[in-house]
Order: sequence, then C-alpha cells, then structure tokens
Amino acid sequence: MHRPRFLTSVRVLATAALLPFLMIETPADTTCTKKDVPMGCRTRTVFSEYPDPVIICVQDHPIVQIESFGYCDGILDGSTLLLRCGTNGSSFSYTGNVAIHTVGTTSNWENLLYGNCSHLTYGALWW
Repeated sequence: MHRPRFLTSVRVLATAALLPFLMIETPADTTCTKKDVPMGCRTRTVFSEYPDPVIICVQDHPIVQIESFGYCDGILDGSTLLLRCGTNGSSFSYTGNVAIHTVGTTSNWENLLYGNCSHLTYGALWW
C-alpha cells in the first residue's frame, strides 16, 4: 500500500519543528572589561566560540576566539585577535601605540567564554 504524499510532508515538517529543541546550545559572545588604574588604561575583550573543528583541543571543550582592545586615556591604543583552547590559561600580550597590554585569566579561557569576567586579568606598561 502506498502512503499519501501529504503524510510524508507532515512528517518532514514535524521533524523540522523539533530541530531547535535537539540542537546543542552554544555560548553567546561574552564581553569583559578590566582597568589598570595606575596606568590609565583598560581592556575590552570579547570571547566567542570558534567553530572550526580542525584545531585540536581537549575533546568536548571549546576553542575560544579572543578579540582584545586596549585603551589608554580613553583612546584606542591597540588590538589583537587570537585563538586559545578553552582549557588553556596562558596569558598574551600585544603592543599598542603607547603601551604593552597583557591579558590573562586566573582560571582558563573557557570560564571567560561562559561569562565569568571576574577571572580576567589585565595590565599595561608604557613603552
């Protein structure tokens, strides 16, 4: 016996309607700021999940894309874009026009990606 076409269409539509509930939730971008008061500098750093599975990190942990902007006296001094494994906790530095900006974490980059901005560390040095 042959099935009517409309039943197949209904089945496909029902499956499509369930897809949003079956998809795994990914974290939204997180933006953190931190000041180096004595230097008059601050950072605004954006953390997002990098989707490329080619980079090898610990299984079931994200690759974190980090975009950091360093400001001194309210003026953009420099910026950088880099990738880190979520379980990694090593800091990085970049040179701006007037200062060297160092961004780090007291835990790992994955915690910052998930919104724990208190883990962000920052320092600036005039050069």
